[in-house]
Amino acid sequence: MKKQLILSTFLALVPILGLGQSQVIDTNKARMDALFQEMHDVATWGLPTTNGIQLGVAIFNGDGVIQFHGVKQFRVFTYLYDETNSWFGLYPPSGYRLSISLKDVDGKEVEKTKGGEAISKPVGLIVKAEMKMRSGRIQGGFDLLAQKNPERYESPFNLLDCFNVKKAGTNTLTVGATIYKKSNDDGIYEIVLPSVSIRVPITQTDIDNYRASKNDAK
Repeated sequence: MKKQLILSTFLALVPILGLGQSQVIDTNKARMDALFQEMHDVATWGLPTTNGIQLGVAIFNGDGVIQFHGVKQFRVFTYLYDETNSWFGLYPPSGYRLSISLKDVDGKEVEKTKGGEAISKPVGLIVKAEMKMRSGRIQGGFDLLAQKNPERYESPFNLLDCFNVKKAGTNTLTVGATIYKKSNDDGIYEIVLPSVSIRVPITQTDIDNYRASKNDAK
């Protein structure tokens, strides 16, 4: 009798436990969806899409953002987003993923620093061969971009580390990216994503503080 009572109690609790677990899953999914939407909304996205894929750029600086010795960190974040379906392809190695340029308030190109050159190296034959070799491996050969989930792309970089900004004002940063797919003939082909341009107000104080921080670090 006691065993039957325990069994009956357990069977009665099973639907309740299942409902509770389902509610937890739904809550977690809602939180993740909200986080992904927030990531999407904060970025500027290249248009039109290419095969449904977009490059996004966001810059964070000022109050409430990481600062180093009181100097604004113009942190540039890049994202990929697939609005139609899950995408399987190939990303270039870090350092070869982006093309970047900056124009000052007068529309003149701002010279890149060594840091800027280091994160925007051109993809040559050797790098393409390395990507092709990686795609032929059994595990870890491809990159996955899940549907409607903004994914961090290149590591964030400080704009002032990458360009020799001399003039205060609203600068214009343009970022481009190329990703790759394996072709039917066992090669790889390029998918050039629409570039993104974003306006970046930089004050003389920002420039002066940045230069002072570099001198202090020497």
